[in-house]
Amino acid sequence: LRLETLDVELVAPISLLPLPFLAEPPWNDKGGEAFIYEHPADKEFLVKVFHVNRVRRGRRGPEAEHLIDLNSFSEGLTPSQSVRLSECFSWPATLYGSSLDCIDGIAIRRAADEFWLDYEDVYGWNHQVQNLAFLGEFLKAPIIKKAPYTDISFEDRIELAMEYLRSMQVLWELGYRYGDYSENNLLWAFEPRPRVFIIDAETCSRPGTKGPRTNGWAPLD
Repeated sequence: LRLETLDVELVAPISLLPLPFLAEPPWNDKGGEAFIYEHPADKEFLVKVFHVNRVRRGRRGPEAEHLIDLNSFSEGLTPSQSVRLSECFSWPATLYGSSLDCIDGIAIRRAADEFWLDYEDVYGWNHQVQNLAFLGEFLKAPIIKKAPYTDISFEDRIELAMEYLRSMQVLWELGYRYGDYSENNLLWAFEPRPRVFIIDAETCSRPGTKGPRTNGWAPLD
């Protein structure tokens, strides 16, 4: 199937759904490009609604084409690649919009409970995703009153590093690069085994194309 409105080849028809009813306020409204909502029907997913200057606005043109590309190429994955993408990335699982040249939002997998951390500091209890900051000295700071751990073993750190590498390798095999490296986007868990989960996966891009880049870093072509 070839779409006339977008210059993209598809191996299967694209499933485009209307944006579901989303309870206000957003679950997370701190994102610079999207509001994050709880999925109204499936707790394993979140709904990411795109905005510009905090006004809802769908992705159009090349940006819509990019999301369609990410959503459609999964038809040709090997079983191991499919498992890696679904378990380790917040990959766009569903596209929402009124037309293929205007994507209002996407459904993405939510990080499992193992990737969340509860700790107490002098201000009270916190519940947040376990990102790379917690592999450092953060939980040893004087303001921390109670935490489930204060350090991770060297062996677990090595396994986590290998899991990040294996996950990124799958992207390379599929012809994509992850450019939005940030400690906030790289999550990890060590129970029941060392695992990783990488968010903002819709920012992956093909070499030579425009996309998010970490300051001072650019992927090889």
